[in-house]
Amino acid sequence: MSGIYLPTVEEIGTLLRDLVGAEVKVEAGSPPGLAAVTRVGVYLTRDDRIAAVLAADDPAVVGLGGALAMTSPSAVQEALAAGEIPEELAGAFSEVANIAASLMCRDGYPHVRLDAVYARKEAPVKAKGTLGAPQARVDCRVTLDAYVEGGCFSFLVAKLD
Repeated sequence: MSGIYLPTVEEIGTLLRDLVGAEVKVEAGSPPGLAAVTRVGVYLTRDDRIAAVLAADDPAVVGLGGALAMTSPSAVQEALAAGEIPEELAGAFSEVANIAASLMCRDGYPHVRLDAVYARKEAPVKAKGTLGAPQARVDCRVTLDAYVEGGCFSFLVAKLD
C-alpha cells in the first residue's frame, strides 16, 4: 500500500477558494512554530491509524472558520485581538478540516478521514509526535481578504507503522 497523498499548495488553495467563497490566497509558507499551533486536526486511515495531521495557528483557524461561517470580519479581528477562538469559529474550522480530508483521498492511496480537531494540548500523543517528526509536510500561509493575513497551517503526513 502506498503512503498518504500529500496535497500541493495549489490544490489546497483551490479547495479553500471553492469552499469559503472569499478571496483566498494560499502560498507556500514557513511552518507555524509549535508554540503557535493552537489546533490539530487528526486524520485516520480506515484501520484507525493516524495518517496525517493538520496543524494551524489562531489566524488560520479564526480566519478560515470565520470565512466559512460568514462571520463579520470585525468579529474575526476581535477574536484574534482577544486571543480566544469562539466555539462557532472553532466548529467552522473543524468543518474546513473535515472537507480538506478529500485532498488526501486519491486513487492508489489509503482512504483518509478526519477523526477530530483538538486543541494542541489535547491532541493524541502520536499526533503530537507527527508534529515534531512528520514523514512529509506542506506548509502554507493563507490570506483571506477582509478576514486575516498571514495565517499559517501545515499538513503533515504521519509515519504509518
